[in-house]
Order: sequence, then C-alpha cells, then structure tokens
Amino acid sequence: MEIPRSSLDRLTEELNALSGAGRQMVENALANAEWADVAELRAVMAEVMELVCGEMTDLAAARAAEFYDDVREASTGRRLGALAE
Repeated sequence: MEIPRSSLDRLTEELNALSGAGRQMVENALANAEWADVAELRAVMAEVMELVCGEMTDLAAARAAEFYDDVREASTGRRLGALAE
C-alpha cells in the first residue's frame, strides 16, 4: 500500500504550522520578558522553551497518532485508536 501524497503533504503542512506557531510563541514570550543578567536570561529561556516545546510536542505527537491511524485504516480497513502519551 502506498501512502497518498496528499496525506503526507497535509501532515507536513500541519507540522510546519505547529513549528511556526511555536516559534511565534517563543518570540512573543521573549519580547515581553525582562532580565537583569545572563543567568536570568538563561532561566527565562529555559522556562519559555520548556513551555513551548512541551505544548508543541504534545500537539505534534497527537497529529502523528492520527496520521498513523489514517494509514492503518487505509491499509487494513480498521483504525487502531493510536494515542500520543
């Protein structure tokens, strides 16, 4: 079974959109952040990245599980009910 190009293109577009949204979230957070020294900046960066990467990773994993189920259904006729945990 060949995965339809349209399915791969849609997944790519959605993951690129998540990446862009994450990048924008980081830019917004840093534009509004204040720090006094390099150590404080590191702490702010770590907090922002942890928040954004956690959220974007969860969304990307959920989308990957949906994609897996789409491909499985096309191959076998049944969805597995894949979960992103």
